[in-house]
Amino acid sequence: MLRGHPTDKDDLRKGRRNPFELIDDARLNKKIYLILLVAGIGAFADYYNTAGILTPSSLSYLKFFKASTVLYGHFVFFLNIGILIGALTWGPLVDLFGRARIFFIDLICMLLFATLSIFSTNFTEFQVFRILTGFAIGGDYGAALPFLSEFAPKAIRGRVLALFWVMAQTGLVTGTLVSYFFLASTNISPEVWKIIFVTGLIPILIGAVLRYSVPESARWLFYKGKTDKALEAVQRVTGTSVNEGITAAAEVRDFKRNLPIYLLLLIPCFIGIYATAMPAGLATYFFPYITQSLGLSKLTSVLFQVPEVWMAEIVFTLILALITDRIGRLKSLIAGGTVLVISTLAIVLFTHNVGALLPIIFISNGSSVFTQTIIINWGAELFPINMRGIASGVNIAAFRLSLASTGFLEPILIGIGGVVALYTFLGLLSLVGLLVVLAVIGKRGSVEGKSLEEVSETFGKNK
Repeated sequence: MLRGHPTDKDDLRKGRRNPFELIDDARLNKKIYLILLVAGIGAFADYYNTAGILTPSSLSYLKFFKASTVLYGHFVFFLNIGILIGALTWGPLVDLFGRARIFFIDLICMLLFATLSIFSTNFTEFQVFRILTGFAIGGDYGAALPFLSEFAPKAIRGRVLALFWVMAQTGLVTGTLVSYFFLASTNISPEVWKIIFVTGLIPILIGAVLRYSVPESARWLFYKGKTDKALEAVQRVTGTSVNEGITAAAEVRDFKRNLPIYLLLLIPCFIGIYATAMPAGLATYFFPYITQSLGLSKLTSVLFQVPEVWMAEIVFTLILALITDRIGRLKSLIAGGTVLVISTLAIVLFTHNVGALLPIIFISNGSSVFTQTIIINWGAELFPINMRGIASGVNIAAFRLSLASTGFLEPILIGIGGVVALYTFLGLLSLVGLLVVLAVIGKRGSVEGKSLEEVSETFGKNK
């Protein structure tokens, strides 16, 4: 475990205070918001580029490249597999080389490949460059989530981590509205996707500039024995000077003894994220095509995606931000998961009534994001400092595998039994995933109000 509290009785009598307590006891302030902005800008850029503009502008670039919706489904699969591989590849590098360094490098890579995709001359080139963009994106979460978790005050860490995802979802809304504007004004021109994709470079550039001068995680620096730099990072974030010296570098005690349990916990998290993320993933990439089958026009489907998909995600994640630290992660998970299963299965009852169906899709999609977010964020909370990048990377891999699967499952299930078969499968899958997480994670998931050091300290005692 990371030693986060002084053990020398003389230090305690002298009133010495561990510097991380300055972070843990801080209230939400401008500097914490800045840290949130710096961490979240990559997620904003990701969602803007990989769904916000990618899904609606497919109405344009599929025309340009003369590609079919079947090829688009395969593209969705391989794009998310690229992000999955990136998450698994970059995660260990985050733990080895630091959070801030990696999430600056990954944005530069993202900028390069996103730019090259605009100059693609055929659909194969386009897919390759967007998949490489996804590979770069995959590294951002494994760095940003631990970075944010390690700087967030313990009393509001759940709220801060939830707001990170609100920033991502804001990228969806912004990207979709930008896409709709250009698609509508050009009557879905086969060339307009290039202009839309240029707008996607803007948040990446802003993020790279902001991240260039961001301090490294104080906890990671301390763990690596860079005590002076760790104290400087604490001062930059809290505004409080920490003058006392720390004689020993942080260490991870009992890590090897608990390693089998840590690895075991990765499995239910993976299953739970994969299962509960799929309803939202389906809406992310296939909402325009599902609603067209229900009688809506192409442009109307794109416009409806904002309130039905993106705003649902923002609303439910804001609810999570409000309650997760108050009622706890487990109670939030049970509540959100129950709503997810019921609403997703309820969709099958209203497939012939669009007016009733759309509000239920709103609830299903929002509760899907609500539930998956709790489990994903556990990667940056439950696991020790030398494994947070890896755990967060694995969780993002599960999320992206779920999104990737929709590229194949959606046409198969629609072909078998239409929207009824599709959402029956998603509802039952979500139920299985939720039960697996609750059965294995158990009380270990109750990390609200605890410092990251306290979570590691009591890990082996949580049954």
